[in-house]
Amino acid sequence: HISRPVAQFLISQQALERNARMLQQVAADSGAHLLVALKAFSTTAGLAALRPYAAGCCASGLYEARLGARHLGGHVAVYSPAYREAELAELLEFAHHIDFNSIPQWQRWRGLCLAHPRVQSGQLQLGLRINPCFSTGHTALYDPCSPGSRLGIPADQLQGADLSGISGLHFHTLCEKNSDALVRTLAAFEEKFGDL
Repeated sequence: HISRPVAQFLISQQALERNARMLQQVAADSGAHLLVALKAFSTTAGLAALRPYAAGCCASGLYEARLGARHLGGHVAVYSPAYREAELAELLEFAHHIDFNSIPQWQRWRGLCLAHPRVQSGQLQLGLRINPCFSTGHTALYDPCSPGSRLGIPADQLQGADLSGISGLHFHTLCEKNSDALVRTLAAFEEKFGDL
C-alpha cells in the first residue's frame, strides 16, 4: 500500500474578510454588486465568511449555482458554454441571471426560458456572453478573446439576430488584471456593441 500525500490549504479568515470589506467598499462607491466567482473560490468555509459582504455569486453551471445559493444566498448569476435541459430547468427555478454563449444556444433554449413564470415576472433575467475580441491577457490558453475562442459572441454574429427576451450583454476578458484593462475592454465593448 502506497500512501499518497493529501493536499491541504490554509485560508486566513482575517485576510479573506479584510479583502471582502475592501471589495464591498468598492462596490458601494461604484454602484456595482460584489459577486463571488465560485469557479475561482468554492471553499464552503470561506463562503460562510464572505456571506456578509457579497451580494451573491457567479456560477459556471448548476452545481456551483446550488453551492452559491446555499452558502452565500443573494443573487445567483450563471454562465455556461453549454446547458442540459434538466439542469437549465432547475436553474430557472432559483437563478436570477442566466447567460448564453451563442446565438444557436439562445435559440435552442429561448422558448423554454421565455415561457417560465420567473422570466415573465422579471425575477430572472437572460443575457448573452459576448466576445469583444479585445485581448488584455498574455496567455492565449486562458484568454477568452484570443483568436479562435468559442467563448462569447463576436459582434458580427449578432447582426440581425432576434434578441427579444435578452436583458443584457456579459463579457469576460480579464484575468489577474487591474482596472486599466477593464477600461480598455469596456471601450472596445462600447465600440463594437454600443448600438445594442
